[in-house]
Amino acid sequence: MNAATPFWNNRRKRSCTDAATSIVFIIPTAILLIAFVIIPIIWTVQISFNEWDGLQPTMNFVGLENYQTAFQKPQFQKSLLNNFIWAVMHLFFACGTGFFIAFLISRLKRGMGFFRTVLFLPNVIATTISAVMWTQIFNPTYGILNNLLSAIGLDSLALQWLADPDLVIYSTSMASCWQAYGYYMVLFLAGLQNIDVSLYEAARMDGANAFKQFIHVTIPGLRSILTFVISMALINGLKGFATVWAMTRGGPEYSSHLLSLFVYKTAFLEYDYGLASAAAVILGILVMVITIAFNVFSDKINADM
Repeated sequence: MNAATPFWNNRRKRSCTDAATSIVFIIPTAILLIAFVIIPIIWTVQISFNEWDGLQPTMNFVGLENYQTAFQKPQFQKSLLNNFIWAVMHLFFACGTGFFIAFLISRLKRGMGFFRTVLFLPNVIATTISAVMWTQIFNPTYGILNNLLSAIGLDSLALQWLADPDLVIYSTSMASCWQAYGYYMVLFLAGLQNIDVSLYEAARMDGANAFKQFIHVTIPGLRSILTFVISMALINGLKGFATVWAMTRGGPEYSSHLLSLFVYKTAFLEYDYGLASAAAVILGILVMVITIAFNVFSDKINADM
């Protein structure tokens, strides 16, 4: 017993030392999290129940009036609809393009690193620069897109991409998808490279063609990556701001307005911080509800499989 005592004492000392070291590293992160995330969220929720212009020393409590006003405003309703369109576009185009390119690159024997680097470059470009570039591409007079369509005899498809209220939300969303697909591509590529090659060999020996290998080997092997990537695509799709602001400022006539733009304009241009905070809270709740619902649904599907 006496011989064992120093061992347990040393073990307890090491445990205490490890715990103390962990706390030392956690404290700075916790302080930053509380200061720049938790406190602003609590402050935003508090402001959302008040009438405040951001300048007066006191706020006037109005309860749920700001939330009611938000849902009654046509600009908010349009922004909410546009956010859903934006999220769906991100899910199918950015996420889908990233998966398709990752799948093609994963089949390469040589040059994988080169293509991965080149195709990831749009994600590195600053959002403002990307938005300005796409604004020029969509220009109806000298833009590359309309000139290309005219050159191949498709003049009827040369449209006012950023001036047509029915097209502008899709045009701006495509610009955002182009910049984002590289991020999803890298995630999918990492998942594809982690799939055991022997599973494909076993499937081929059982007579599975390429399509069946894709359905029964590739998709199940990417289950966890798919859940994460789709969640990120939905979140990023609901948070869009910089691309739309740089390309259209939300116009024409709120046709490309998003909830983030509604919050920005209401707070900093109209000085209605109560209404802006209410809209921000609604956006946050929307992101959480959709993300949680998707993850619960995904977990249920995975459990059934």
